[in-house]
Amino acid sequence: MKSKKVLKIIGIILLVLILMFLIHALKNFIIATKLQNKVAKYMDSTNYHLTAISYQKDAPTITINFYKKDEKQAMFVERKDDNGEITKLTFYCNRKRTDMFIESPDGKIADINSKVSIMPMVVINPLQTDNKWQTFLYSSISMVRSTNYAEKECYVVDNYLSPYNLAEQDNHTTKYIIEKETGLLLKTETGNLTCERKYEFDNVNDSIFVEPDIGQYKIQENN
Repeated sequence: MKSKKVLKIIGIILLVLILMFLIHALKNFIIATKLQNKVAKYMDSTNYHLTAISYQKDAPTITINFYKKDEKQAMFVERKDDNGEITKLTFYCNRKRTDMFIESPDGKIADINSKVSIMPMVVINPLQTDNKWQTFLYSSISMVRSTNYAEKECYVVDNYLSPYNLAEQDNHTTKYIIEKETGLLLKTETGNLTCERKYEFDNVNDSIFVEPDIGQYKIQENN
């Protein structure tokens, strides 16, 4: 009789644990699905300005401003080391060519019709999956909570192992801070590496694609 009672108690405990797990998974699944749907409209934008600032201990701070308007792209990269020295790289891209301008303590160099290609910065869905089942699976093992970041209502999503965003550093998974209203990724933390993002949409002016005075630069010869 005692053994039956013990088994019954164990069964009830297991049932409660399974129920708690399903509630947790379903709650996270609903949140993840809503965020996926909200960010989708921004991912197709052809007119946006994206700012990304990356920093970690004992490493240079990298600030990137990327502008896109239809077929035109411009990227401004600023690298600031521990000594305060700043190196700037600027890229202007269209269908025909890419021009690169470098400013460093050693001088200014222009690489016209550069062979260097840039990786466009795009609006991403950090919770992207191939189907709803994957979303449910990754949601079930993730931790989601509300927070306030940059004066915006956000979710902190931790341990969400999307196959599209498996960024790791020293075996650390990535923590995402995602705006509730838009689904836009505002911040990632992977180990001691942090990246912050800001966005502007439908506000890029053609003047941003005007290249600097080439007379101030030394022309780099391409062989």
